[in-house]
Amino acid sequence: MGDAATTNGAAQTNGRTNQLPALCADAASFLSLSYDYLIIGGGTAGLVLAARLTENTNVTVGVLEAGKNVLDDPLVDTPALFPQMLGHPEYDWCMKTTPQNGGRVHHLPRGKALGGSSAINYMMYVRGSTRDYDDWATLARDSTWSAAGMAPYIRKHQTLAAPPATPPPPALPLDTSGMATLAAHHGATGPIHTTFNAARLPLEDAWIAGADETFGVREKPRDAWSGDHYGFYNGLGSVPAVLELSGIGDPDVLRRAGVECKVELKSVGENFQDHVVAGVGYELAPGQVSGDSLYHPEAMAAAQKAYVDAKEGPLAAVVSGQGFVSYKQMATTEQMERTIASIRETQKTSTPFQQRQLDLVIQHLEDEKSANLQYIMLPISANFDDSAVANQANLWPPGNPAKPGFTWVCCLQYPVSRGSIHISSAGKSFKSPLPAKIMY
Repeated sequence: MGDAATTNGAAQTNGRTNQLPALCADAASFLSLSYDYLIIGGGTAGLVLAARLTENTNVTVGVLEAGKNVLDDPLVDTPALFPQMLGHPEYDWCMKTTPQNGGRVHHLPRGKALGGSSAINYMMYVRGSTRDYDDWATLARDSTWSAAGMAPYIRKHQTLAAPPATPPPPALPLDTSGMATLAAHHGATGPIHTTFNAARLPLEDAWIAGADETFGVREKPRDAWSGDHYGFYNGLGSVPAVLELSGIGDPDVLRRAGVECKVELKSVGENFQDHVVAGVGYELAPGQVSGDSLYHPEAMAAAQKAYVDAKEGPLAAVVSGQGFVSYKQMATTEQMERTIASIRETQKTSTPFQQRQLDLVIQHLEDEKSANLQYIMLPISANFDDSAVANQANLWPPGNPAKPGFTWVCCLQYPVSRGSIHISSAGKSFKSPLPAKIMY
């Protein structure tokens, strides 16, 4: 590889030529070096781009990251501790929306660290479905964004490992193990290691048994780690702010903020979309346990020891289970017609590009095989009042081990609402929340 230097970190070297330090702890050291490329933001995308560029041994890259180096940080490395980073100014930019419908201001957690929002994102790994990537290609009119075009890179970054309790068949390569989708959809030599939980809580066994009874499932999967994943996750960085503060964007927006327009690009900061989430909590029957049981001092001590000693136990996971369902399989004909009519009405005031997006949303709704809705089960009590909307640190209050609970969450995969993210003045910096509008 070539060499990349990143601000804010310990002194090491990077790349085969070892010409640049991997991490610079101060701006003066960083500015004393020269670079072929400068990347603003050491988040998920920025670091991958730096790594790819420096595969050319003649290329040097500098990455500017305002957040701190969180390598070996226990809050980042311990999955179940992620709630402590939400709303924490050392880890979260604590972005806020402008007042939405009903006057509520929403907290938008965004990672303030080397690694970006991947440092605080619930330790979840969910990829898009084949159709999601094909939709990208349709919208971009570029086949390289299709599922077929993306597949080599999806496999390249991943190593799928079996949980300790469910090893793959011995002496069999992935493509002959009887799991036809495994080698086609998952990597075996990439830097990002993924797996599935090796254990379940009793309430999960009861839920699975109930689902089998309800839907008449008779066949069990070959093992706990085969199959494809579905989902669609959007990220939000500070790219609009960087561009607009540099004079790139909609002239009207820049003029209101007191910034001279150098390059007119009206799409900057527009078409923002994110998940809409609703949840409900349940109190478990007497004798059941959940993550709330960790509020027993003895239980927490045992969980901490299990994680420190072997990276096992309840602190090693966040989500108990998740799945995806089709809206068409759940909605009545009348509900479907009413939903589509509402989207058609929205299209009348949408941009041409958004109209094409919404056409795809309608196609997903009409397809019984499209995973429109994501359900997530969390083995802990949650709080969904307005205080959690304003600050997601309030989503996960201290549990009552005498009354353990769990939370059922539904996420909308293809939202119709669109919003925008813009600076409000030339003096706005990343220390100040950027106003975001979620709905038009």
